[in-house]
Amino acid sequence: MSNSLVEMIKSTVPFFIIFCFLISNSSWGAKVNIETVQAEPVKSEPVESEVLETDAAEQDSDIAEGETGAAEGETGAAEGEAGATEGEAGATEGESKTFTGESGASGEESTQSTNDKAKSKAVKIAGVKFEDLVKREELYFKKFSNVAFTGKVTGKKQGAFKDGKIEGPWFTYHDNGQLWQKSNYIDGKTEGPWFDYHSNGKLSGKGNYKDGKKNGPSERYHENGKLQWQGSFMNGKYEGPSTSFHDNGKVWQKGIYKDGKHEGPWVIYTNKGQLSGKGNYTNGKRDGAWVSYWDNGKLMFKGRFKNGDQEGNWVNYYINGQLSGKGKYKNGKKEGPWVFYNKNGIKRIASRTFSGFVFDNETGTYKNGKWVRE
Repeated sequence: MSNSLVEMIKSTVPFFIIFCFLISNSSWGAKVNIETVQAEPVKSEPVESEVLETDAAEQDSDIAEGETGAAEGETGAAEGEAGATEGEAGATEGESKTFTGESGASGEESTQSTNDKAKSKAVKIAGVKFEDLVKREELYFKKFSNVAFTGKVTGKKQGAFKDGKIEGPWFTYHDNGQLWQKSNYIDGKTEGPWFDYHSNGKLSGKGNYKDGKKNGPSERYHENGKLQWQGSFMNGKYEGPSTSFHDNGKVWQKGIYKDGKHEGPWVIYTNKGQLSGKGNYTNGKRDGAWVSYWDNGKLMFKGRFKNGDQEGNWVNYYINGQLSGKGKYKNGKKEGPWVFYNKNGIKRIASRTFSGFVFDNETGTYKNGKWVRE
């Protein structure tokens, strides 16, 4: 080999070594590493979209670092490999977050299942309504059961039962959901204060129970809130002074009760305060003299009652004050001569119908309530 050839080889070898070095550390090599990083599978679930976006951003950063490393040589390649490692770490982190999300969802499903079971149990406990019960010999039972009911009922009637009897606070509601009645029970009997309400929520009545019967002072109210009645009870019956009122607050009726019946003098008024009628009661029936008036204040009738029936002399008047008829009653029926008049004051003459019937309010003689002759 000649000296010139040896010199040429010597001068060429360094360039060849440098060329190989550059090839091994060129951008092409870095791209291979980058493609390897990109091909690395990410096993995250689509539900963790934020995690995937973070990993993708990290991988983009790694690619950029890898390209910079390729330009700078072996350092860039090392950083590219480090980027690949970070990318794998990111994928692992994504899988971890996805697992955590799945675990959280599983926890929520478990909690929901527990809540559903609790609700179902509550419905079974509180699902008995008063309509689901039947009464047998003063005791309440669930339908198709022979065991006296103990527990609570819901719905329009709410309260508790003990051994088939209502016990404790008791509430009843209107169809619109407003409270209707509120009271208390002891051993199946109403005891203590009671309150009633209108469907508009206003107080309807109040009083007291003793051993299942109304006792003592009591009041009733109109829907507008004004007093409707004021009186007392004894053993569940009206007793003593009683006063009723019109919804404008004016007195309607006033008198006395005895053993739940009207007794003695009673007076009645219109909603304008005008006297409408007055008379006497005996054992709950009209007895003695009574008078009644039209709304304009004119006399309507005047007569007497006996044991609730009209008795003796009687006179009736039209609303204009004109005499309508006069005669006598016996045991609540017309008896003897009666005279009737038209509104203009002309005496009415009896006239028979085609069947021969004469109306009861015609002038003539009556027997046992029926017209017999003129």
